[in-house]
Parts: sequence; C-alpha cells; structure tokens
Amino acid sequence: MNRRLLGLVCLMTAVLLVLSAVPALAIHTLVKSQEWVATGDTVANGVYAADVDGDGTVDILTIGTVHTGSGASAATQAQLRIWNWNGLTLTLKKSKEFTLGDSPATYPTEYGLGVFAGALDGDADVEIVTVGYAVDTSNMNHDHLAIWTWDGTTLTRHIDLGRASPATMRAVYGYDFDGTYMEIVTVGEDGSNGDVLVFNWSGGGTITGVDSKTWTGTSVAARSVYIENIKNTGSAKQILIGYSKGSGSSRYGHVLVYDFSNGALSSALSDTQFQLSNGHSTEVFSVFADYFYGSTTREVGACGSYDNSGSPFAGVQFLLWSSGTLGTAVKHTWQPSGTANECRGLFAADLTSSSGDEIVAAGYAVISGTENGELHTFNYDGSSISNQETSHWVTTSDTRAHGVFIKDVDADSTKDILTVGQAKDSHGTLNAQLRIWHLS
Repeated sequence: MNRRLLGLVCLMTAVLLVLSAVPALAIHTLVKSQEWVATGDTVANGVYAADVDGDGTVDILTIGTVHTGSGASAATQAQLRIWNWNGLTLTLKKSKEFTLGDSPATYPTEYGLGVFAGALDGDADVEIVTVGYAVDTSNMNHDHLAIWTWDGTTLTRHIDLGRASPATMRAVYGYDFDGTYMEIVTVGEDGSNGDVLVFNWSGGGTITGVDSKTWTGTSVAARSVYIENIKNTGSAKQILIGYSKGSGSSRYGHVLVYDFSNGALSSALSDTQFQLSNGHSTEVFSVFADYFYGSTTREVGACGSYDNSGSPFAGVQFLLWSSGTLGTAVKHTWQPSGTANECRGLFAADLTSSSGDEIVAAGYAVISGTENGELHTFNYDGSSISNQETSHWVTTSDTRAHGVFIKDVDADSTKDILTVGQAKDSHGTLNAQLRIWHLS
C-alpha cells in the first residue's frame, strides 16, 4: 500500500471513529393521533398514565374541558377520559363529563386542568385525582378536586370538593411523605393569592385538609406542581411549584420550594425567578426534577417562555440546589421558526438507552400565522444542550400541545411520549387531541 493510500485509509478510519462517538440525532415518530369533539370546543389540558383498574395494563388518563348540549341545555364541563393503547389500537374505555356537584345549572362552566393517579388511601389500589375550577352563574370561581376509582367497568366519584371563595386548582401531584396515606398536593390561587394545599384521603367519603400556604403577588397563576428530592442529600422530598406573577414588562415566572414533614408545610425554602433573558418578562407553565444526566446530581427544570418584544421564545431553565436555594445552572431557549413559541409541558426519561435522559418539551409555535403543535426534545449534560429535535404539526388549523407525559403504555419495553392539547377543525371548533410518539 503506497503512502498516499495509507494516509487516506487512516483519515477515513479517524472520521468513522469520530462519527461513532457522536450520538445520533433522535427522530420523533408519531404512532397515533386521536381527536375528539362534542357539540362545541373541546380541549385536553393534562395527561397521566398508570394502571388504575389493576388489570396489569397501563391506562392513559386525559383531563380537559368540553362544551356539551345546545340551547338551554348547553354547558361547558370538565372531561375525564380513560384510554388503553396496545400498540395498534387506541380504545376509549370511559368518558365522563362533570362539573362541581354535577350541577350545570349552578356551575354552567368548568375547566378540568390537572390529573394524577396513585394509591391514595394506603392500600394497593390506584385512585385518580382531578382538579380544576367551576364558574357559577355570578361568574365566581370555585376550585374543584375530585377523587375517582375505575374498576374497568364503573367509574365512581368518592370526593367532590370545592371552596366557596374565588379560588382555582390548576395542578395536582401526590407522594406518601410519612408512610401512612399519600399526601395529595394541589396548587392554584385563592382570591388574589397563590396557594398550595395538602390533603389526605383515607378511602371514605371525606377528605382531610392537612396544611396550606399562600403567597402574594399581582395576577398570580400557579400552574404546575412536582415532588422530588432536589437537595441531593438525604431522602426527604420537596414540593416544587411553578408559578408566575406581575404584569406587563414586570411579569416573571418563579419556582417555589417547600418542605413537608410531620403534617406541616415549612415556610418557603426558595423562590427563584425564572429569567430566561435579562430584561424580558417570563411565564412558567411546567416544573419537573430529574437526574437529567448521570445519577448523582438531580436538577430542577422549569419551562415556559420569555417575551422578546412581542415574539416569545420557548425556554427551559435548569436550576441546581446549593447553599439553601436554587441557582441557575443552564438556560435553553428556542424559536426554530415562526413568530412565537411557548413550552407548556416538561418531562424527561431515558428514551434511547443513552447515558442521559431525553428531555421532552411540548407546546406550540406560530408559523406563518398559524399555531402549530410543537414537540422539542434534547439532551443536557449539566453544562450544554445537544441532540435537539423539533416537530411541528397542524391538523386543520391552529393546534397546541398543553401537556406531556412519558410511560410505556403498551408493554413493549419502549417508553411512549404522550402529548395532549387542542386542534381547530374546518368549522373553527376546537377538538381535543391525544398524540402518542416514539423517539428513535
């Protein structure tokens, strides 16, 4: 072999070795899209997945809002749906439209906003929790929490809780802090204050309020709650809340942290501003915590948007606990095309058997004047972002994703990405939308 040919062989070998060391860009594969509508606008706001009827298969839970009836019987109600996906067929097992007290005459409008499933009362059975708020005939908000059981045939509501004061519940999560009953944690607003409420449910017809905290601000909107150990020491978990407050150019997102022990919430441990770009107002829509890379350092991810002179960019801010507070580690923003982007939901899991988790952000982007649903995935190694992949879609017209969840829902050992949202049809009516994706 002559010297020139040997040099070419060595060069090609080096190129192949470099290419093999670079992770392949993941590809979004849509495996199922399902839209549905009643007599008017229908929207899916939240999604969760768990085996709620004990049959060994994972159920997909969606929560949203649906306009039903017409004329004098017209109402806007919350809607809980239970689905099963076997990898080929998506089956609707149950659809329940409801409002506080099941009284549309008193509460003609209800918004279903959050859903969670877990073993709430100390046994092995899994219950469903939905939250939202109802609007009465005087246009006053009443927060609403309901607890349900599903046995594969019958959906039973055990708790139907609403406060009379102007209040909302926007998100819910659960964790058993003390080894007896799972604590149910909700966030929203009570009047002009943001609030977090902790409940226990022992399986009967009543629910116990354990503790609550409020915080003040202008135009507070508390939209997300998650529970995880973010201090990277010990085993205690913290309650993480994503909220926004303020107005105009002084509106900012925040991540609020509480401890919970011995039946009580502590004073706020940290209230960190979500600041994607200095000098620009921000909104927080979702908060999550994970070992995004490795297995020793857990960070908080908060997602939302920042207003770039009327052209919002979507973004995620990664926050690391240090010296008693959350500090910014890395910021990641994107606006791949269009005039506006928002991240509405955030989740992470190892989807490609790589060394780190894939981070999945769902929301929407305005492209050529039309809202497109958006799925944005990437990797994060503690200092930089890599392997970005973005998909946009429109069914007929304006389309948005409002929530995201990751779970193997068809028992094929491949985790599925679930997104929910809305898609406007040819009549200008919003249809709820559930999408199932793979990342490969």
